[in-house]
Amino acid sequence: MARIRDISVDAHLLGKVAFADCQRLQDRLEFEAVDNQSFRITVLIAEHSPLITVGRNGSRGHVLLTDQQLRRERLELRWVSRGGGCVLHSHGQIAVYVICHLRRLDWSVGSYLSRVRCALVQTCEQFRIPVLQRPARGFGVWARSGQLATLGVAVRRDVTSYGAFLNVNPAMRLFSFVRPAIPMDDVTSQSSLMAECRQGVKMTAVRVALIEQLSHVFGSEQCHLQTGHPYLRNQIG
Repeated sequence: MARIRDISVDAHLLGKVAFADCQRLQDRLEFEAVDNQSFRITVLIAEHSPLITVGRNGSRGHVLLTDQQLRRERLELRWVSRGGGCVLHSHGQIAVYVICHLRRLDWSVGSYLSRVRCALVQTCEQFRIPVLQRPARGFGVWARSGQLATLGVAVRRDVTSYGAFLNVNPAMRLFSFVRPAIPMDDVTSQSSLMAECRQGVKMTAVRVALIEQLSHVFGSEQCHLQTGHPYLRNQIG
């Protein structure tokens, strides 16, 4: 098992970046992580232009728009290799992508997911937003008014990619276009930190809090924060 002092987190604030560019970046980092013998965990923090991704547990039936309506709304539809169902992405939502080698860290997929979810919960609680108990089959985060965050990861050759999507202050109208794959009892709507927090929240503050909480749950005493990534050429999405 990795010792705490051996684990380091490299966090990259990518800003608004095209989803396809993020996919290519993750693919390259995943390839490098397979043979990298360090205990480095890479965290990518991004925002995407509106689009819908369909994970392994999702289907076209979870998207409540016709192809013509998707074009009218300028919403791209992508099938991706992560777990979870359909996710609506938009500016105002934080996309968190984590690349780490599970076997090297001696983590199971379940314990890794629990760590990521714990960081999301602690971030919400840092802004005084209480979360509800999760359903047995769900790894998202729910609050009083609806779902705040969705988790969906991929694991290949023991290396993770994708991660989680946290609603801070997105255009909530768009979320009515997608049916959640795993609703929580009668709470099927989406919510956001802005909707749940009376005092309001800022994206910059949430990003910093989330990176701190991820470093904590990953057991890292070293966190290196950078703006952008040298592998990315186009960071506008």
